[in-house]
This record gives sequence, C-alpha cells and structure tokens, in this order.
Amino acid sequence: MLTPVPRELVTTGGDGVRVGSVAVSADDRCATAAAVLAGLPTAPGGSPVSVVVGLEPGGPAEGYRLVVSGSEVTITGSDPAGAFYGAQTLLGLAADGVLPPVTVADWPQLRWRGTIEGFYGPPWSHADRLAHLEFAGRHKLNTYVYAPKDDPYHRRQWRDPYPAAELDRIGELAAAARRSHVRFVFSVSPGLSMVYSDPAEVDLLVAKLAQVRDAGVEDVALLFDDIPADLPHSADRAAFGAAPGSSARAHAAVCRAVIDRLGLDRPLIMVPTDYAGTSATPHRELLAAELPADVLVWWTGRDIVVGDITRAEIDAAARSYGHELLLWDNFPVNDFDFPRLFLGPLLGRTTELAGAPLAGITANPMPHEAASRIAVATVAEWAWNPASYDADAAHERALSAVGASAAVRTLAGACASWPPSAPQDPQLSALTEAALGGSPAAVEELRDRFTAMVAAAPADDRMPRDDTAPDYNAAVPEHADTPHAGAVPAVDLRERRVSVPAHRVGSLPTGAGSTYQQPATDDAAPQGKPRPDSAAPQDGNGTSLDGPTPQDATAPDGDHMPLHGTAPGGDRAPAVDLHERRVSVPAHRVGSLPTGAGSTYQQPSTPTTAAAAESADERQRQEADAAARLAHAEQQPADAAAPVDERRRSAARMEREVGPWLVALADTGRAGLAALAALSPSAGERERRAAAEALAVAEAHEQHNVLRDVVPPFVQAVLAR
Repeated sequence: MLTPVPRELVTTGGDGVRVGSVAVSADDRCATAAAVLAGLPTAPGGSPVSVVVGLEPGGPAEGYRLVVSGSEVTITGSDPAGAFYGAQTLLGLAADGVLPPVTVADWPQLRWRGTIEGFYGPPWSHADRLAHLEFAGRHKLNTYVYAPKDDPYHRRQWRDPYPAAELDRIGELAAAARRSHVRFVFSVSPGLSMVYSDPAEVDLLVAKLAQVRDAGVEDVALLFDDIPADLPHSADRAAFGAAPGSSARAHAAVCRAVIDRLGLDRPLIMVPTDYAGTSATPHRELLAAELPADVLVWWTGRDIVVGDITRAEIDAAARSYGHELLLWDNFPVNDFDFPRLFLGPLLGRTTELAGAPLAGITANPMPHEAASRIAVATVAEWAWNPASYDADAAHERALSAVGASAAVRTLAGACASWPPSAPQDPQLSALTEAALGGSPAAVEELRDRFTAMVAAAPADDRMPRDDTAPDYNAAVPEHADTPHAGAVPAVDLRERRVSVPAHRVGSLPTGAGSTYQQPATDDAAPQGKPRPDSAAPQDGNGTSLDGPTPQDATAPDGDHMPLHGTAPGGDRAPAVDLHERRVSVPAHRVGSLPTGAGSTYQQPSTPTTAAAAESADERQRQEADAAARLAHAEQQPADAAAPVDERRRSAARMEREVGPWLVALADTGRAGLAALAALSPSAGERERRAAAEALAVAEAHEQHNVLRDVVPPFVQAVLAR
C-alpha cells in the first residue's frame, strides 16, 4: 500500500519480478534505508533482486528517485531522509512480493510533517511512542513533539532535572526517532510559574534543555500556552512593562536566551499565548518585533478547533505574527469529548500552499495511539502533497495501511465526521428520516447498515468497559495547584459531572462555552476553552449567546468552537475572568446523553433500565475472554521485518483500543434493527418493547458515543408513533 501516494509514478511496461532474495548495496549515509530494505518480502522460486541506494544532493529536500528495471533497483535520495523514503516506497510497491517495473520521482511540499502528543487524558505509553515513531517514518512524517501533560517535568516541575530512568526513556525515543528520520522535539512549558526576568530562572530552563540535549535530543520547543495573558510577577512587569501584550516581550527574551546559550543551530518552535485567530494584536506585534526571525510560531487556525483552514487565513495569521507558522492542528484529538472517536480523514485544509508562510503541520492525536493512525495517515498524505490530496481516497488507503478489519472499517465510517459539531453521519440520518416517511428502499438500506454494525461486535459480543479501559477520569496533577492557569480537576463520567475544560490545543475541554458542565464553585475553575458550535446556546440566527468571539475568529456554522476573550494559548483555552465565567447552559455533557428540554432522549423506565442491566450482567463474563484473545493476537510472534506482520500487530492493538466502541456500535445497530421491526405495519407491543429494551442497552454506553445523535433519536421517533 503506497501512502502517501508518490507525486510521479510511471509504469515502464513488462511483467513484475517476484522477489526471491535481496542484495542491498548502500552508501554509508543510507544505513536507515538499507535497514528498511531488509523487510522486503521474499518467496521461494523468486528472482534475486539487487538494490543500490545512493545520494545525489541538489534535488528537493527529502526527495528521491526510484527506478525498478527487472530485477535491478536504484534508489537515489537528495539526502539520507530521501533515500529512506525511497526505501519505504519500494517496500510498499513490493508488499505482495512482486516488484513492478516503475519509475518514481517524489518529494514533500511541507518541511515539517508530524504529530504533537499534547492532549490530556491517559498518555501514550513508552511502547506507544516507540511504535508511533516507526509508524511516522513509514508514512513519511518527520516530526514528533514530546509534550505529554502527564509528565510533571514538562510543566509543573519544569525547573527539576529528569531522574535518570526518565532521561533514559527520552534518550531512547530520540534514538528511535533518528532511525525513522523523525525530528524528536522536546518541549517544556515553564509559563505557569516562571519569573522571566530572573537570571536564575533562565539558568534552570537552559539547564533543563541542556540535560535532554545531552541525552540525544536535537530539537526543542517552548510552550507559553494556558497561562495568564498579563505578566503576574511584579519583577517581570518592571522589566518588560505592564501594557497589553507585554508578556510577548518576556517570552521573546526567553527564546533569545535559549537560542544563544544553547547555541541552537536548528529552529526553535514556540507557542505564543495568543495562538488562535488571524488579526493583529498587541501581543503579536511585540512578538513580531522581538522574536528572532527563524523561530517557528505554532498557530491553531482562526479558532482552536476548526473544520477548515484557508490560504487567506494562513497569510493573515503569518502577517500578524511576523513569522513563519507551524500549524498545531487539533485533529483528531478527542480530549474535549472522550466518549467520541474521530476515525475519519483530515478535511477542509487548503491545498493552495505554494509559497505559503507555513512550514508544516503537527496534528494533535487521541490518547489511543493505534486508533489515531487512521486519521494521522491522512494528515501525512495532505502534508506530503497538498495539491493532490483526496480525503476519501486517503482515508481508504489509511484503513488498508493500518490493516483495519471489517469491524474497524464499519466503526470508522460511523466516526468519520469532522469538525466535532458536524452531523455524525448525514447519510444515515437521511435514511432514518426517509424510513420514518415510509420509504421501503430506505428501510432496506437501513437494515443493511444496522446489520453491518451488529456484525462489527467483538468475538464474544462484549469488550471490557470501564474496568479495563484507560482512566479518562484521572486528575491531571500538575494543574491541581494552579487554577489560574487552567486547573484540570478529575472528570467523573459515571456521575456525568464535568469540572474540566472544553476543547483546547491538547487538553481536556475547558471553561466558558464548554461542552462540559462547570463545577459548582469558582475556586478551581479553569480558563475557558470552547465547546463545539452545536452545543452553544444560540439565537434564532445561529449566533452564539455565550458572548462574542475574539478578533475575527468567525467561521461558517458548524465548524468552529467559539472563543471567549483573547486567545492566550496554543494548547488550551483562551483566558477568561474566573469570576465572570459565562456558562449558562450545561449543554452536551461528556459521558452522558442530553436529557434537557427539547432532547430527543428520554430516561428509560425502571423495567427497561433493569432489563438493560440484566443484559449487561449476563454478558459480563464474556468480556475478559474477548480481551484476552485480542491480547493474544497482538503478542503472537512475528517476523519484525515483514510489513504484513506489523500491520497485523497494529490492527490487533487498534481493535483492543476501540473494543468498547465496537460493542457500542453493535448495540446501536441492534437498537436500529429493533426499531425497524417496530416500524413494520404488523408490529405489536412485543416489537415495541424489544425496541425500547434495545435502546436502553445502546444508551447505556455513556462513555462510548457511536452515532448517539442519529440512531437513538430514530428509535425514539419510532416508539413515539
């Protein structure tokens, strides 16, 4: 499977060659490419194949030329990364063991292409990160930013050096990244407490970065997000001023000190406090004047989470910062609504990037590393060659590349909508409306869709739920003592209470306009992070009633998440006055069904609830067995050199991660089938009771939202007839 698709691929004619053995001759600088070629599949009776890998500087950075002529192959890279990518392309071409006669010329458009682990919630494990780095190299992504909020040494304890064991793990990640030609960018977020004008504080920051550089890290970033817009320390106000935007002067001074004292020869990346929108502000004007010219500035778009990004917005934002941008794309992150998965393709990003002041993209994934690969693979395609990006085709290639099973494909189709406020499945919604209107064809098509959903159930029809799933309710300790900077209290989804932020750049959702219900007290209130448009209270014209959006952060209906106040940070919500939080509606609560006025959902009656509980209890015994089988499949011995085995292991990991959603999908499909039975003219009380009970089971999946806005309303409409 070729993904990203090469820019130029010409079949030169003739039959392909079945590979029997491989002899690789590689330039010493192309050792990583040679290592990839060791994974070429071979078969008895095939022909001996020779591969020559070399370098020819002068071409596009990271570019390569690949020629397959019979049993002879040449890969010529513009640089070692290009040779590595050429080897990856050859591996994809020969996935079935046959080398087709082709000539390929290929290179990327964006210089920075990758991911940033910047979300809240269960962090990736060390093994997840290692696997992700290998995946990134295979998909020609060249950047991974280490910014896990679970790491206290990254944020709250930024002054403290890493203990030896933690430092060793960072070094291991940096080494693994180099093998895959991925920049391992270590980030630190000192803004919660740093006194920028204190030389001792700057010494500690430089020492922290020097420590990880000694461990093998080459690229570093400074995050000044999720902090007060104004300087809180009197010493800093005296040094940098107290006028609006003066914090930018302090941040620029710290960036200059880090660059100078570390002698950085690679671009520093920074997140400004004012990170979203396109208009000029005092903060941005000072950054433009005082930040070194080669520093890359992270930007999230006209808002924190967006459905589209235009070339005009990129140009305007770059002008406002006076610097080249790096897009921090909050896709496919789900930390603003953990019950949902986003398994669709990247949508709405401009393809008109020739000459744009955009260095690249870092996508913010989900806590589910393997499941995130579907979306991230499409990000890789867009970043490699935006002009030829086709979202649907990229999605199909991504599903194939990760070895998605039929069940995962069905789930991905149900979880493909973007942005978060978009309808979950417009086609399915149209079918339900047509079925309610009496269309026999729609009923039959719905039957097929619901049957496929039921077929997606794991082997024993139930997967582990809350007892084995990652704990999304865990508190984020480094914020517990810093409410002014976005404290993140625990989320108790079982009680349907959310005292966390709404959507941010890599955080649990926060504050004003949040999809989360705010806590009863103001003391621990985090800074605001908006909710999806669909959850915002609106007037009859679709205008948010929570307050104005800042600057020019306007967008077509259904795509942006309204900001409140001046956007201050690249990984969390804009700052708001903690004593003037404008939350008037709890709205769509995480981990629960909406039950307020106008909701299509109804609380099940006691007998129905009891039936649902009994049904779950009867199947509980099967859960551990299903999980054990998937774990067994994941751990089976495999030839590490064979791409098909890597796909198998990846697919097993993915199915484990999304198992609870597959169960929810199947139960939702059962509810839909029961509703169709109840919709039949010959249906009686028995069918209606069965539909009500199936609905109760489907709605019990509060922490796993699959088509919740589509199928339950359909079942309710049937029962209301």
